[in-house]
Amino acid sequence: MIRNWMPALGAFVVAGAMAAPPPAEAFFRDPVFSGAELSPDGRSVAMLISSKGTRLQLAVLDLETLKPLAVAGDAERDVARFDWVNDQRLVYSYRVKLTGPRLTDEGPGLFAVNTKGEEHRVLMGTVRSFLTAGGVETRALSVYHFLLAAPGHGMGDDIYVAKAGEVSSRKVDYIDVKRLNTRTGRAKDIDLPLHASNWVFGQDQEPLAVMTTQEGRSAWHIRQPDGRWNRGEDFDNLVRGGFAPRFEAPDGTLYGLAGEQGFTAVYVVDRATGKPKGKPVVAVQGFDVNPQFIANDKKLLGLRFTVDAEVTQWLDDGMKALQAGIDKAMPATVNRLSVPHHGDSPWVLVQAFSDAQ
Repeated sequence: MIRNWMPALGAFVVAGAMAAPPPAEAFFRDPVFSGAELSPDGRSVAMLISSKGTRLQLAVLDLETLKPLAVAGDAERDVARFDWVNDQRLVYSYRVKLTGPRLTDEGPGLFAVNTKGEEHRVLMGTVRSFLTAGGVETRALSVYHFLLAAPGHGMGDDIYVAKAGEVSSRKVDYIDVKRLNTRTGRAKDIDLPLHASNWVFGQDQEPLAVMTTQEGRSAWHIRQPDGRWNRGEDFDNLVRGGFAPRFEAPDGTLYGLAGEQGFTAVYVVDRATGKPKGKPVVAVQGFDVNPQFIANDKKLLGLRFTVDAEVTQWLDDGMKALQAGIDKAMPATVNRLSVPHHGDSPWVLVQAFSDAQ
């Protein structure tokens, strides 16, 4: 079942033959609402909202009541991005404030808030921020940290953040990864292979594969069931090659990318060897395939990637039928479906767009 909803956050304008051209400021104005993301349980939608004279704010729309609530924002800065932590909590950051070429007045920071606007917490400073925990004032993580992963499920109130230990004109290295609780502000170190520069998280939201880079060569390490890290073959950073793990499905299948006739294709990964096995799962002649994996907590539903246009290749028959029905109802647009990760929500989120809309 799909419930059709259209909150009164904006208006669609159909230009007639005699319509006046839009004013110049319309091209620079923030959209009334943008960046909508379905919650992991599919019961609410987070989005960025704007009205005349205000900055972009983070809002949450309850799909039962269809009432949006602004939960975070600032009078002087726009909210730039947000991520779901779990069904009831989000993290967000602001646009970097610049004072001149290569001069930053304030960084983006990182903040957490509930979907009702409660339990707001500073997680990373913009310049120098403090938070209170148990009546004791403690320093937030520094501006040199960055958000590494907020999967939206499977970690409770936790996310992953990171900070480079070495930053120079030659390299960025010794990246320290921490697991950060968005309610308490407490962080703990994660033990990973040294010189890690790329990370893939498994269904348990623990690091499953990491790529290490040193002296121009890289290698992927895959965590085994007993906790050991198996190192794959080295490859040159500047030469197309190597194999890149990307996604663990709910059934434990590990997928990754490798070359196929000169172009990248999707394969199943052999965990023990770190190499592709069998024929490609998805390959498109003449194009690199670098997909987003669409899944719920039961199965891999499909893959979304761009060749000469955006393509969603559904593996689930129910999603194929749903896509076909929506495309028939809206034939003039590309219709991108987002589905809940878990639960029995009756909603899907549809982003409809074209070169003109």
